[in-house]
Formats: sequence, C-alpha cells, structure tokens
Amino acid sequence: MQTFTALRLLILIAVAVSEAFTAPAQVTLQAPATSQASNARKLTGRFLHITDMHPDPHYKPHTSIYKSCHRKNPKKKRDRAGFWGTPFEECDSPLRLTDFTLRYLDKHWSSEIDFVIWTGDNARHDEDRKIPRTTDEIYDLNRAVAKKMEKIFLNKGIPVIPSIGNNDVWPHVIFFVCDSSIPG
Repeated sequence: MQTFTALRLLILIAVAVSEAFTAPAQVTLQAPATSQASNARKLTGRFLHITDMHPDPHYKPHTSIYKSCHRKNPKKKRDRAGFWGTPFEECDSPLRLTDFTLRYLDKHWSSEIDFVIWTGDNARHDEDRKIPRTTDEIYDLNRAVAKKMEKIFLNKGIPVIPSIGNNDVWPHVIFFVCDSSIPG
C-alpha cells in the first residue's frame, strides 16, 4: 500500500512539475503605442513592487476587528477598525487606503520608476462567513485594480509585470487540486 501511495505522490509531483514547465511565458503589460507616453522615458534604475493590497469593499471604520471590520461596534476602542485600516488584525484594506496609496504613487513616484512588478492579491480574504466572497467580487476587484494600474503606470509608458495572487482566484487560495488521501 505504501508503494502504491508513494507512486501516486511521485506521479502527482511529476504532473505538477511538467505543468510548471509547459505554462505559457509571463507577458509584460505594455502601454499602447498610441498613448501619451510615446515619448522615450529616461531610465532611473528603480522599480516598484506592489503586492497584497487586499481591497475590501465591505470594510467599515469603527466596526469590530473580530468581525473582519465589517460589522458590530465594539465597546473597547482597541477592538475597533481604524479609518485608514487596521494593521496586524484580521481585516483587509479599506478602499480609501488602497486608492490613497495608488494616488500617492502616481503623484510622487510614477516619474521615478522604470517598471512595476505587480504580484496580485487584489481581492479580499475570505474570512467573513456572513459575507462570503463571490467570483463576481473577485473579478470586479481584479478589474478595478488593473484599471488603476493602467491609468497610473501604463498610460505613462511604465511597463507593468503582473502575476496572479492566491486570493485572486476561485476557489480561494487553491492552485492545485490533489488527492486528499495522500499523506502529507
């Protein structure tokens, strides 16, 4: 039985490795040739890495950090969600924070970078059982962040190298389905 299980595990690993090597190459998002950025940009030797923004359209300031910052007004101030977010708690980012951050980058940094590495996680975590994530929400949040990347960077001729994060897919956090009977 152990030999059979080990063989199944070996086959599973072989399939995963072969899929990794046969996946299509990563494609950099480039600004259209007709954009206002057709002038050559002076290279600075700097790049920007944007990741794990986790914008949450359901975030509400002053709600409970124990309810994903979505509902209930706790009595203790330390248990309340902040206006600009709640670091180190089980809450994702309020839209006002992600929007402010991207506007700040646009105003203060977009002229100082050569390219952007954008490694996803543009959707909120699925921590709130009363407000479960839907595929529409995931796709809408991905589209909204992509439009902002286009406006802030691509339209200025700054290439964006995207990658999908584990929270940008459905089902949540799952990239590879495997046989759960295989011992881990």
